[in-house]
Amino acid sequence: LVLHELATNAAKYGAFSTATGSVRLNWTIVPGPPRQLRLVWQEQGGPPVTPPTRRGFGGTLIENSLAGAVVRREFLPDGLVCTIELPLPAEPFESGAA
Repeated sequence: LVLHELATNAAKYGAFSTATGSVRLNWTIVPGPPRQLRLVWQEQGGPPVTPPTRRGFGGTLIENSLAGAVVRREFLPDGLVCTIELPLPAEPFESGAA
C-alpha cells in the first residue's frame, strides 16, 4: 500500500505527472545489528515540489502503516525523496530448511 500511495501521489502531483519525470527505487540491506531493509523512492523531473500544508490520509498511511519502520519524506525542490528503514530478522531466512 505504501508504494501504491507513493506512485499515486507521483501521478497526481509529482514526477509521473509530466512526460519527463521519473522515479528511482533503490533498496539495500543494512548490516546490523539490527539488520534493516532501506528503501529509497526518489522522484525527479516533475513539477517543483512544495511541502504539504496539512497532513492527509496518504501521508499518514506512508508514515505509519509499516510496523517498526522509520519513514522520512523530504520534499526537495527537484522531487520527493522517501526513505523507509524496516527492521529485519537477525538471520537471513533460508528456504528449504527442514
